[in-house]
Amino acid sequence: MVVFAPESRSVEFANLSSPTGEIDHFDCYGYELTFLGSSVNSGSSDLELQALPDERKAIVSIPELFAVNDEGETANRLRNDASTICGVPVEEQVPMRSARLEEGKLYRGAVASFVYTDRLRGIPSTGIELIPDASIGGEENHAYTYWF
Repeated sequence: MVVFAPESRSVEFANLSSPTGEIDHFDCYGYELTFLGSSVNSGSSDLELQALPDERKAIVSIPELFAVNDEGETANRLRNDASTICGVPVEEQVPMRSARLEEGKLYRGAVASFVYTDRLRGIPSTGIELIPDASIGGEENHAYTYWF
């Protein structure tokens, strides 16, 4: 996985409204990751991300990424579709269903953090944190999805 330096996006670019004018802009942290495949009950490695098997048409489990500050506190983050808001084309984003994943394909996404017009308000971001434990289902009922 590669994470890029943040790019500033205006509220207008994000096509969102800030009715009270409280939000000045968004910081978009773009990332790229490659799907390396999956296997059912392949063992237990801390580096493997867990997801349900394809035959169940499972929703894809990607690493959880959060905008954080220098101390690791969760920053002002946009919970909506940050990838689209940050300008990542839908066809380049990780698909919602595991059956649509293509092995070896590079996917793109983004994490967005907003900045208030009053810079002293909230928790501004300085980076993003990866939380790799994205397991779904019980131990006997999971597969591993490999990302690089």
